[in-house]
Amino acid sequence: MILRPRSLLPLAAAAALVAPLFVSSPADAGVRIHIGGGVRVSGHVRVGGPRVHARVHRPHVVRYHPRRLRIGGSIYFGGGAYFGTRFAEPPPPPCDCDGGPSMAPAYYPGVQTPAAVYVAPALPRFGLGVAAGQLETKGGVAGSDLALLAHLRLTRSGSLELEGEVAKTALQDSTRIDRRIGGALIWNLTPRNRLVPYLLGGMGVTQVDMADDWTTDQKYGELGVGLTYKVSPRLQIGADFRAGSRTDIEHRGRMPTDGLAREIAPPANEPEQYTRGRLSAMLYF
Repeated sequence: MILRPRSLLPLAAAAALVAPLFVSSPADAGVRIHIGGGVRVSGHVRVGGPRVHARVHRPHVVRYHPRRLRIGGSIYFGGGAYFGTRFAEPPPPPCDCDGGPSMAPAYYPGVQTPAAVYVAPALPRFGLGVAAGQLETKGGVAGSDLALLAHLRLTRSGSLELEGEVAKTALQDSTRIDRRIGGALIWNLTPRNRLVPYLLGGMGVTQVDMADDWTTDQKYGELGVGLTYKVSPRLQIGADFRAGSRTDIEHRGRMPTDGLAREIAPPANEPEQYTRGRLSAMLYF
């Protein structure tokens, strides 16, 4: 141990306090006590202990770099057919704009897009046409038949159609003339196809003239089948066959009495059966 000047100050103070103890009385006041010398203590004092080391660990930051996956491919077949697949990043999600949320593809969860629905175009609704054919009664009286036609489609699909007819039939070299006004309901079985079979039912009235001497009015009803071929979306031709019956409503004039006129005249008190076939052409608008 080494005593330095600063460390001697406490020792000097202690000596000053102890010195009066050695002076017994005033007689001994002439006695001086001198304490001299030096005390030197040398050495080193070292106290060991555990050492504490503080280290600052910086956190290891893992940076993720996204990788984009692109898978592409295509298959080509000759003749103009192309099939391809491509996988890429999806488009951005829908935005809620002022005009409302935008449409988003179906692969976003919770977002459903409306399914695409094909709507077939409407067929032309109104048509005009002509028809020509042959009419024959059950009694064997036959003649040529000419008619003007008008068609109106009642449904968008074209399955139901209404027909109006104004016709003239000349029997036995125009000895008997039948003028007919009527209508029919037509049911087209395959209205979207080029070849369309159909069923029909019709009714109307007929006026029979016999050489300007005798006239009768008849009502009729008929059933038939037919087939239509569409040359284009607006032009079609068809053929049908009909069977019907007509009865007298009212007679006017004098009943014919000669042989030929009497044979071809319609019966007065019973129905007259007939069949007729025709070819028609229609133009739709």
